Amino acid sequence: MDAEQENASELIAEKRGEPAQQRVQSTIEFPYLDLENSEEIATGVHEVGGSGCEWDQLAAHFKQAAQGGGFRLRLICAKTFGLVAYDRGKISLTALGLRIVDPQQQRIARTEAFLSVPLYKAVYDKFRGGALPPNSGLEREMSALGVAPKQADKARQAFQRSAKFAGFFE
Repeated sequence: MDAEQENASELIAEKRGEPAQQRVQSTIEFPYLDLENSEEIATGVHEVGGSGCEWDQLAAHFKQAAQGGGFRLRLICAKTFGLVAYDRGKISLTALGLRIVDPQQQRIARTEAFLSVPLYKAVYDKFRGGALPPNSGLEREMSALGVAPKQADKARQAFQRSAKFAGFFE
């Protein structure tokens, strides 16, 4: 449902005397996809154009529609990890993105990319040197850090997959 439809639904509910639904937004940034997916985007940019390429070229490389929601989500997540920058149909690797596609620098770059996500850094700092709580406890902690309660499960799953990929659970 887009914002226009949502606003219309809320107005109709108010006229009927029904409470309008509250939409809670997260106040801390986090990706919906994991670090491995974002590294694939960086690798794709590198394979297609070295340090940068056209948005359409990258979409074709992945056999996805350039204007499709799935492709856009992948780019947004790669940007959240600090691997890419994009503007006006062009996408380029950041310094961190260039390091993550270099096999000799990849391990350290994955750690840096993971910790460049505000939510992941906050969780890392809170539990540094100790054990993470079970899933439900981790979701509560993420909500306390600013993740919308309805998004805590998705945030936790992406966090755990990303941490494993970055080598934090070895």
